Amino acid sequence: MMDVGRHPNITLLTYSEVVDVSGYIGNFKVKIRKKTKYVDESTCNACEECVKVCPVVVPDEFQMGFASRRAIYIPFPQAVPSSYLIDMEACLGNFPIACGKCMDVAPSRIHPRLLSGLAIS
Repeated sequence: MMDVGRHPNITLLTYSEVVDVSGYIGNFKVKIRKKTKYVDESTCNACEECVKVCPVVVPDEFQMGFASRRAIYIPFPQAVPSSYLIDMEACLGNFPIACGKCMDVAPSRIHPRLLSGLAIS
């Protein structure tokens, strides 16, 4: 996964899903929806300070519920880029800012990017 993330000819679209595929062999058009992570991956250095102060504990989907995670988390250990995302359904407080404890302690002063899902053609 790291090799893919570092390859100059590959654009890695993380936390995204394919919405539509059209076209024919050699000329496909793919529509992709990039989900909102609420954390700017270019400034997050994965220091875990935000995780330490997060008061919310929920079952970890990656571990099939056998382990727990916080409302701010990295989806799986080998995720590229290694940056956090906020599960707004589990987070305390009101959308879009939630409780804000993670924003207060982040050394890189990360702030949730309140982006709506973008469609990339």
